[in-house]
Amino acid sequence: MRNTGNVLPVNEVASSLGVSRGTVGYWLRTGKVKSYRVGRNYMVPVEDLQIFLQSKGRSLPAELVSKDLGPRFRSPLQCWEFWQASGEGSNCQDCIVRKNTIQDCFIAKICRTGNCERSCRECRYYDEVYLPRIQFIHQIDEPAAVWKDFCFWGGNAGFAQLCEVGVKDLIGMGLEEVIHPDSLKTGIAFGKRMMLGDPQAPRLFSVFLKGSSGRRTKARISHFVLNQPPAATLMIACPI
Repeated sequence: MRNTGNVLPVNEVASSLGVSRGTVGYWLRTGKVKSYRVGRNYMVPVEDLQIFLQSKGRSLPAELVSKDLGPRFRSPLQCWEFWQASGEGSNCQDCIVRKNTIQDCFIAKICRTGNCERSCRECRYYDEVYLPRIQFIHQIDEPAAVWKDFCFWGGNAGFAQLCEVGVKDLIGMGLEEVIHPDSLKTGIAFGKRMMLGDPQAPRLFSVFLKGSSGRRTKARISHFVLNQPPAATLMIACPI
């Protein structure tokens, strides 16, 4: 498939996905996939097509998961660097996150080791540095979240509803807070295989999710390793 400027003509989208031009046209007409017109042709941004396919739990052609696709993000500042640069880092010197050089500061939330005076829910550092990297999940219809190293970076409203928490409460939640104990072993095992890049790791499996009330919800989970953020995983949950 030829990819020029990260956009594709309709016929190449149809050919790559093994569907008719009419099917792709339907996606465009109904707004499921964005497009724009160039002369007589409609061009489809690869990133928007990728998000749509992931939201449907479909396998992605190799061309759509190329490391050359997708937005580029500069290397993020560590939280203490961010606050010191803004003149608000006077309390960072003794923070356990800085002392241990924890890459993603909000994982200290699940370790109960952080002593930051700021709440992740209202943190300007998170909003400016992390939120832009996962903003795409709010374009996905199904419950979706991004996690890395068994810690959630965030999720959309549908995923938060399954967990019976607010959207911002998902920030820094551990996998064990989202997956019910009956399924936790399965979730961790699949997570490890995904993190290690096991090509035989299933992309689809079923688990029980845990609501804050203790309620179990059985869901079919689809996993997709993301290029951005590096080593992070997109999780899409479809209740069954």
